[in-house]
Amino acid sequence: MAPRLESAAAVRPLPTRWEYDNLSELLRTRFGIELRPGKEEVIASRLNRALDTAGCASIAEYLARLNSTISDVEASGLIGELTTNYTGFLREHEHFDLLRQRVLAAAGGEKHLRLWSAACSSGEEAYSMAMCAVEQLGGRAFQAVSILATDMSAAMLERGRLGAYPGKALEGVPRTWRRKYFLQGTGEWSGWCRLKPEVRRMVTFRALNLAGELPAQPLFHSIFCRNVMIYFDAATRRRLFAQLLRRLAPGGMVVVGHAESAGMPSKGLVAAGPGAWMAGDAKCGEGRAR
Repeated sequence: MAPRLESAAAVRPLPTRWEYDNLSELLRTRFGIELRPGKEEVIASRLNRALDTAGCASIAEYLARLNSTISDVEASGLIGELTTNYTGFLREHEHFDLLRQRVLAAAGGEKHLRLWSAACSSGEEAYSMAMCAVEQLGGRAFQAVSILATDMSAAMLERGRLGAYPGKALEGVPRTWRRKYFLQGTGEWSGWCRLKPEVRRMVTFRALNLAGELPAQPLFHSIFCRNVMIYFDAATRRRLFAQLLRRLAPGGMVVVGHAESAGMPSKGLVAAGPGAWMAGDAKCGEGRAR
């Protein structure tokens, strides 16, 4: 029997300058995403997949769908192919070392610790925070630590809630942690691993567009907002970072990606490591990070 062939994606003309400029403006004004010059070929290849995912025959139809879509969550499904959702467990491990040393170990008599994975993608970062909390605090972490995980992509949030990952995704996780925190899949799930229920219960997943006004919520002892601001224009980055600082508890730690740390507001912050700062008692949000 001949092997089954997957249907090929439709081949479409490259976007015209007008189409590319209109897409750039829409993404910038609505989502704060900046399509930098020189990325036209990369975006063109991703745009083909985005049109297939959205079921659009042309770029003009795709732009019309984005303009008419009111819900950010709905729109996120349309632009998901244009952004990279690369993530991993314990990625940039020094940030998780800082979380344990500067936040969890220093918690003292805190009855409840709130952590936030602001651009959680499919959940690996948030679950890494959860595992670090249990390693540092023991069993009391299951009741004492709550983690908010937010993302604009409904598909990524659904993956995160499921908490199931192919075995290859766990390569950066210590073997002892794999046995302690994951269940091994069987049958149709063979080769997959799923976080144990008590770990999944520590994390709450919610949809959020970081480019907009963030909702009011209790202060967090640590906020991770990594490798998402690289897509934002400078004004959106500054506005987002200022909003994150207003949601950081005194003595809390904010963390951004290594490539995002230059030029961040730093008044009232003390450098804790690459891309990481501790909040003092002073009001944060002015000055520049070095």
